[in-house]
Amino acid sequence: PLNPRTPPTTPLTWYATGTQTVIRVMPIRTITGVAVTNLLDAANDYITTHISLYQDSNIAGGSFEWTGANNLLLQIVNTNNHQVTWGVLGAAVEALGNFMRLWPPGKEAALGYAVYFTITDGGTQVGVGTLGN
Repeated sequence: PLNPRTPPTTPLTWYATGTQTVIRVMPIRTITGVAVTNLLDAANDYITTHISLYQDSNIAGGSFEWTGANNLLLQIVNTNNHQVTWGVLGAAVEALGNFMRLWPPGKEAALGYAVYFTITDGGTQVGVGTLGN
Protein backbone atom coordinates (compact mmCIF):
# COMPACT_ATOMS: atom_id res chain seq x y z
CA PRO A 1 0.00 0.00 0.00
CA LEU A 2 1.03 3.58 -0.56
CA ASN A 3 1.90 5.68 2.47
CA PRO A 4 0.51 9.21 2.74
CA ARG A 5 3.08 11.82 1.67
CA THR A 6 1.55 14.42 3.94
CA PRO A 7 -0.14 14.06 7.32
CA PRO A 8 -3.94 13.86 7.38
CA THR A 9 -5.97 17.03 7.76
CA THR A 10 -8.34 15.60 10.38
CA PRO A 11 -7.45 13.93 13.69
CA LEU A 12 -7.12 10.15 13.82
CA THR A 13 -8.79 8.29 16.68
CA TRP A 14 -6.69 5.71 18.54
CA TYR A 15 -7.92 3.56 21.45
CA ALA A 16 -5.87 2.55 24.49
CA THR A 17 -6.27 -1.22 24.77
CA GLY A 18 -8.31 -2.41 27.74
CA THR A 19 -9.25 1.09 28.95
CA GLN A 20 -11.78 3.83 28.33
CA THR A 21 -9.00 6.15 27.21
CA VAL A 22 -8.99 7.43 23.63
CA ILE A 23 -6.57 9.79 21.92
CA ARG A 24 -7.31 11.86 18.84
CA VAL A 25 -4.02 12.45 17.06
CA MET A 26 -3.19 15.14 14.51
CA PRO A 27 0.18 14.34 12.90
CA ILE A 28 2.05 17.51 11.93
CA ARG A 29 5.22 16.22 10.30
CA THR A 30 7.40 13.14 10.16
CA ILE A 31 10.44 12.61 12.36
CA THR A 32 12.88 9.99 11.08
CA GLY A 33 14.59 7.53 13.37
CA VAL A 34 13.49 5.82 16.56
CA ALA A 35 13.74 8.82 18.91
CA VAL A 36 9.95 9.22 19.10
CA THR A 37 9.21 5.63 20.07
CA ASN A 38 12.21 5.57 22.44
CA LEU A 39 10.86 8.68 24.21
CA LEU A 40 7.37 7.18 24.50
CA ASP A 41 8.71 3.85 25.79
CA ALA A 42 10.83 5.61 28.44
CA ALA A 43 7.92 7.84 29.51
CA ASN A 44 5.62 4.82 29.73
CA ASP A 45 8.17 2.93 31.86
CA TYR A 46 8.42 5.92 34.21
CA ILE A 47 4.62 6.23 34.48
CA THR A 48 4.22 2.51 35.19
CA THR A 49 6.89 2.68 37.91
CA HIS A 50 5.28 5.80 39.42
CA ILE A 51 1.90 4.07 39.64
CA SER A 52 3.41 0.93 41.19
CA LEU A 53 5.19 3.01 43.85
CA TYR A 54 2.57 5.68 44.60
CA GLN A 55 -0.77 4.35 43.28
CA ASP A 56 -2.94 6.15 40.75
CA SER A 57 -3.69 9.82 41.43
CA ASN A 58 -3.94 13.12 39.60
CA ILE A 59 -0.75 14.32 37.91
CA ALA A 60 0.81 17.02 40.09
CA GLY A 61 0.45 20.58 38.86
CA GLY A 62 -1.86 19.48 36.05
CA SER A 63 0.93 18.75 33.58
CA PHE A 64 3.49 16.15 32.58
CA GLU A 65 6.66 16.64 30.53
CA TRP A 66 9.19 14.11 29.27
CA THR A 67 12.25 14.87 27.18
CA GLY A 68 14.10 12.62 24.78
CA ALA A 69 16.88 12.59 22.22
CA ASN A 70 17.05 15.19 19.45
CA ASN A 71 15.33 17.80 21.63
CA LEU A 72 12.05 15.87 21.57
CA LEU A 73 9.51 16.91 24.17
CA LEU A 74 6.25 15.26 25.22
CA GLN A 75 3.88 17.63 27.04
CA ILE A 76 0.44 16.78 28.44
CA VAL A 77 -1.82 19.17 30.38
CA ASN A 78 -5.28 19.06 31.91
CA THR A 79 -8.19 20.54 29.96
CA ASN A 80 -11.80 21.56 30.44
CA ASN A 81 -11.44 21.78 34.24
CA HIS A 82 -10.71 18.02 34.38
CA GLN A 83 -7.65 16.26 35.70
CA VAL A 84 -5.46 13.65 34.04
CA THR A 85 -4.58 10.78 36.37
CA TRP A 86 -1.38 8.75 36.17
CA GLY A 87 -3.41 5.78 34.90
CA VAL A 88 -5.01 7.78 32.09
CA LEU A 89 -1.63 9.36 31.32
CA GLY A 90 -0.09 5.89 31.01
CA ALA A 91 -2.92 4.66 28.79
CA ALA A 92 -2.61 7.74 26.55
CA VAL A 93 1.19 7.44 26.23
CA GLU A 94 0.91 3.73 25.46
CA ALA A 95 -1.77 4.43 22.83
CA LEU A 96 0.41 7.15 21.31
CA GLY A 97 3.32 4.69 21.14
CA ASN A 98 1.10 2.13 19.40
CA PHE A 99 -0.06 4.81 16.98
CA MET A 100 3.55 5.69 16.14
CA ARG A 101 4.40 2.04 15.50
CA LEU A 102 1.32 1.14 13.45
CA TRP A 103 0.16 4.21 11.48
CA PRO A 104 0.02 4.34 8.56
CA PRO A 105 -0.07 0.63 7.75
CA GLY A 106 3.08 -0.44 5.91
CA LYS A 107 5.20 2.54 7.03
CA GLU A 108 8.89 2.30 7.78
CA ALA A 109 9.56 1.20 11.36
CA ALA A 110 12.05 4.02 12.05
CA LEU A 111 9.60 6.85 11.49
CA GLY A 112 7.60 8.89 13.98
CA TYR A 113 5.58 12.08 13.94
CA ALA A 114 5.37 15.42 15.65
CA VAL A 115 1.75 15.53 16.84
CA TYR A 116 -0.97 17.40 18.67
CA PHE A 117 -3.45 15.16 20.49
CA THR A 118 -6.39 15.17 22.86
CA ILE A 119 -7.05 12.65 25.62
CA THR A 120 -10.56 11.45 26.37
CA ASP A 121 -11.44 9.14 29.25
CA GLY A 122 -14.91 7.68 29.59
CA GLY A 123 -16.20 10.11 26.96
CA THR A 124 -14.83 13.23 28.69
CA GLN A 125 -11.88 15.17 27.34
CA VAL A 126 -9.41 15.42 30.20
CA GLY A 127 -6.16 16.49 28.55
CA VAL A 128 -4.29 17.73 25.51
CA GLY A 129 -0.73 17.12 24.45
CA THR A 130 2.04 17.73 22.00
CA LEU A 131 5.07 15.74 20.97
CA GLY A 132 7.77 17.29 18.84
CA ASN A 133 11.00 19.26 18.73
